[in-house]
Amino acid sequence: MTADDSLHALVPAEIAARGTIEVAGSADFPPDNFLDTNEKDVIGYNAEMLDAVAAKLGLKINFTRTKFTGVITGIEAGRFDAGISFLDTKERQKAVDILDAYRVSQSFITRSDYQGDPIPCGKRVGVGAGSAEALIIDDLSEKKCVAAGKPAIESATYPSNPQAVVALTSQRVDVVFASTAPAAYAVKQAGSALKLFGDPLMAGGYTGIAISKAEPKLRDAMKAALQQLMDDGTYLKILEKWNVQGIASDKALINAGTD
Repeated sequence: MTADDSLHALVPAEIAARGTIEVAGSADFPPDNFLDTNEKDVIGYNAEMLDAVAAKLGLKINFTRTKFTGVITGIEAGRFDAGISFLDTKERQKAVDILDAYRVSQSFITRSDYQGDPIPCGKRVGVGAGSAEALIIDDLSEKKCVAAGKPAIESATYPSNPQAVVALTSQRVDVVFASTAPAAYAVKQAGSALKLFGDPLMAGGYTGIAISKAEPKLRDAMKAALQQLMDDGTYLKILEKWNVQGIASDKALINAGTD
C-alpha cells in the first residue's frame, strides 16, 4: 500500500523518524489478533487493519505481545503508543483515547445441546481476564438475575477468550461470554460442537485501538488514515476477508463509547 504524503505529514516527528507505531496486544483473540501457525506473525482483521493504517502513514507496526491486562498500563508508562482491541468505555477513556474502528456487541457461546434462558442466571460463565465482558457479566447478573429473584451468574475468568472456550468444551463452564466477532469465529472453528445462544447484547457500542493521551497528533493521524481506508473500500475488504463485515462502521471516531 502506498503512503499518503498528506497523512504522513500529520505524524509526530519522533515517530516518523522511528518509522514504527509501537503497538501492544495479547495476540490470543481470534479473529481480531492472534498468532499465525508459525507462532510468530500476528494476524487477524484488526492486526491487518492496523498494518493498513500504518502503511497509509508511511510507517510500520511493531507489535509487542503482552497480557491484555497490562496493555493500558504499558501505554500510560510510555512503553507503547497504542494497544489493539479495546471496547470503548468511559472508564478506559480516562487513561487512553480510543480510536473507534468497529461496532460491537457481545454474544453467548454454548455447547450445541445447551438449553436455557437467554440470560444464563445460575450458570457458570467463562470470560476473558481484563475484558469488558468480565465487567458486563457481573452487571447482567445483578440487574437481570439477582434483581429478579433468580440465582446469580457465577463468572469464571480465564487468561484469554480461547482458553474460556476450551473450558466450555471440557464442561468446566456452561457458557462463554465474548465479543460477537470472536464468538462467531470460535463457533465456526468448533464445527457442530458449539453454537451462539440468544441475541447479541449491547449492539451499538464501539471497539478499536487504544492510543496514548500523550500522542494526540498520532491519534489524529491514525483516525485520518482509518477514515481514508473506509472511504476507499480497503476497510470493508479486510473485514469481508475475515467474515466479520457485520461489525463495520462508516466513520472513524474518537472516544464515542458511552458506557
